[in-house]
Amino acid sequence: MVNVPLVLILSVRPLDTVEPWHGRIKCLTCICEWLWPLGMFSSQTIILENHSSFDKADFDKAAEDIKKLKTKPSDDELKELYSLYKQATVGDINIDCPGMLDLKGKAKWEAWNSKKGLSKEDAMSAYVSKANELIEKYGV
Repeated sequence: MVNVPLVLILSVRPLDTVEPWHGRIKCLTCICEWLWPLGMFSSQTIILENHSSFDKADFDKAAEDIKKLKTKPSDDELKELYSLYKQATVGDINIDCPGMLDLKGKAKWEAWNSKKGLSKEDAMSAYVSKANELIEKYGV
């Protein structure tokens, strides 16, 4: 068997968000202990990448760039952006539903409420993707 150098890129997240890998591996130490005995590589380099700060910078840039669109997006696109932004910055909805006469407020509330349960990190990623899609569609 040929020994091949291995570069293992892992995402660092708070411990409460880390899920077991295939139900067997729960932490970086366990991953290393599980891979090393396989003997498939001669050296090990581990690159830790903190996605939350990386995504945060992209998120902040996307939030600024979206304000510079040449054309106003549709109401549905704006509601999607709003809901992802609120979920990414605040988390699950924490306000009561506006009254039925506040149509705009109710539409925004319903959009944000539809993202309930989505993690802040996933909402940030989805926001960046949607913002980039709109930037490509409408231009800045």
